[in-house]
Formats: sequence, structure tokens, C-alpha cells
Amino acid sequence: MADRIFVGHIEGQGTASLAAVGTASLIILFTLVILLTTLIGTIIIILRYIGAGEHEEANHYSAQSLLASLSVGVGVGLLWYLGAGRIFQLLQAPDDVSKLGVEYFQILGLFCPVIVINFMATGLLRFSGDTIKSMCANVTVVIINLFGDIALIFGLWGFPKMGVAGAALASGIGNSVGLIMSISFLFSGRAIIKLSLRHFVDFRLSTFRRIMGKGIPVTTEQSVTTGAYLIVVRYAMRLGQVAAAAHQAIIGFGWLSVMFYQGVGVAAAALTGKRLGAREEDMAERTGYVASIVSLCFVIVFGGILFFRSEAIMRLFLPPKGASNLEAIRIGAICLKIVAFIQIPKAINVVFGSSLRGAGDVRWLLFVNIVGTGIGEILLARNLGLGIMGTPELMRLGLPGLWLGAGAGEIIRSAMNYRRYRKGRWKEIKV
Repeated sequence: MADRIFVGHIEGQGTASLAAVGTASLIILFTLVILLTTLIGTIIIILRYIGAGEHEEANHYSAQSLLASLSVGVGVGLLWYLGAGRIFQLLQAPDDVSKLGVEYFQILGLFCPVIVINFMATGLLRFSGDTIKSMCANVTVVIINLFGDIALIFGLWGFPKMGVAGAALASGIGNSVGLIMSISFLFSGRAIIKLSLRHFVDFRLSTFRRIMGKGIPVTTEQSVTTGAYLIVVRYAMRLGQVAAAAHQAIIGFGWLSVMFYQGVGVAAAALTGKRLGAREEDMAERTGYVASIVSLCFVIVFGGILFFRSEAIMRLFLPPKGASNLEAIRIGAICLKIVAFIQIPKAINVVFGSSLRGAGDVRWLLFVNIVGTGIGEILLARNLGLGIMGTPELMRLGLPGLWLGAGAGEIIRSAMNYRRYRKGRWKEIKV
């Protein structure tokens, strides 16, 4: 989010920079989904081992997943660097947005192996229950990124003025430091997962087959979600640079709520997996309901901020100067009021979906995402926002229409996951 806030204040190119960096960030998220095959497949397995007290097997699976992430990081980095221009062409980005986005994207491509391995390492810490350690690593990344953005984007404190390129470099440096911290925790002997070199050389083909078996459905599920996000970004691009910038500002601030829901969801998934491993099914079920109550309490506060302070939030990303910025702020403020109401189904969906994922019910979650995103983000968002397929003129709502469609998708997913959770069949899944 820091990158989006600061690049939106670059003199003379705020909306273009915000649209470029925001779009590149979503593409990066989409490509990182590939890594979820390894991460979530590993997590589902090691949570059961930790719950059953078989820590040596948990360590083995963790080490092998880190090795796999290294090869993925190199491959994805080449994709980011060499394919940046083509990707922005496919999204139909305006020329000025595309130029800035490619510059940002290619610099991060050089840091991709570091970003990917850090993503895996902090994920292992977080999901295994070492949330304080993963938080320390992630907070360090955020702090370095924050100060790096200020120094390198605007050329303060003797650093060169690099604009969008400075934002990418700051992110890369922050992730590099975060990787050193997270790997140090895993090798320290003081984390729940305790790695040593012997865990890396103990290669077993059956390990990767088992990880892939649990992880591929999750990767497909998350690919559907992030793919839908990119489709909606393309819709926003077709509405013009102003709408695209407003859309990225909304997504950027919305990550605050997503991080909270995912934090609660991570805890719910970890506890659910461990308690099922310890054969405490009733306690596992109670975990999801308690987590949902915590998230809904947050919704009341965060939703209120979104609704009543929508214009002030947009001004964090874009200074109120010039006709394009003022129009982006106006449109974004309307959409943020819609997003305030979307927080309720989003919280329910993330928490109960995470609990089901922790239990290993990954094929169901894939089905839910296909249905929800197909109806909401793709079909309804397109018709309400762009007015395609014979939609009457009065129903062509522009950017607010895109977010109404996204809200419908969240309602569908939350209703389906809640019903699945209540039935309790997930307690019988074998991993």
C-alpha cells in the first residue's frame, strides 16, 4: 500500500503512476499464486504433523517446500522481467501507464527469487503458529519499504530522485532484509519449525507428490480469484486512466482489511489443522465461529471508516490538485462507500474459507471461487460497469458498477462457505 500512496503524489504523473504500480502489484500477486501450490500443500500437511506431535516430519516438508520455492522464484522472475511489456498490452493499459508499469515490474523481477522465498519462509512461520516471528519479519519489510519509498521516489536525504523505479527498489531491499530474518528464525532452533541442512538433502519424490496433491487445488482456486481481479482491472482500464487510478487506490486501502481478515484466517486455519490432527473435532469447529466474531467486530469499525471518511482516504493516494485527481477522488469516494458494505461478506468468506482450507477441504473452495467470481466479478461487474451484453444505458454505472459486481461475488462465496462449514463434513477429510 505504501508504494501506491507515495507514487500517487509524484508531481505531474500521479494518476498514471498509481494506476501503473497498482496494476503491476496485482500481476505480481497473480504470479505468486503459483507458489501457493507449495505453501498451502505444505501447510495442510505439517499442521496435522504438528498437532500429532510428529515435528521431524513437519521440518522435512518445510525444508523441501523452500527448495521448490527457489526454482519457482527464478522462473517467475524471468517472466516478470521479459514479459512485462506484453502483460500491460494485454490489459489494454494507456501508454503512459504501461511505460511506468513496465519499469516498476522489471526492477522487481530482479528481486523475484528473494520475494518468493521470503513469501514461503514467512508463510511457514505464520501458519505453523510462530505469528510473532513472522510479524517481526514483515514489519521490518514494511518499515524499510516505507522509508525507502520516501527517500528514493522523491530524492530526499541525499538519495537520487527515481520516481516509480525508486518504489520498486525500496520493495526489493525491504524483502531482502525480511528474507534474512525469516530464514534466521527457521534455523535458530527456537521456532516451531526447526530446520537444519539435513532436512534439505533428504529428498523424497513422495514428499513433492503429496504437497502437489494438496496444493494444486488451492493454486487453481487462488488463480481464479486473482485472475478475476485482473479482469476487473482491465474493465477499469477501459473506463479510462482516472477510473483506473481510483480503482487501484481502493484496492490499496482495502488491503488493510484483507490483512486483518487473513490474519484471523491464518490463526483459524492453523488451529483447525492442529486440533483435527489431535482429534479434537469440537474444538476445531469452535475455532471458526470465534474467529468470525472477531472479524465481524473489526468490520463495524473499519466499515464505518470507509463509509464516513471515504474522501479523506482517497486523498491519501491522490493530492486534490488538477481535474483528473479531483475526479478520481470523487469516483473513489463513492466506491469506498460500497466497499464498506462488502466488508461483512468478505470477513465471513475469508474466515470460514481459511478454516476449511486448514482442514484440507481445498476442492470445495475451488468450486466456490469459480461460482462466485464467475457470477460476481466477471459477469455482473462487466454488465453493471461497462454496459455490455445489452445492458440499458441507465444501468451502466462505471467504476461503482464494477464494485457492486465484486460485492455480489463476495456474498455468494460467503454464503456457500458458511453453509459448508455448518454441515461439518470437513472434519472427516484425510490429508
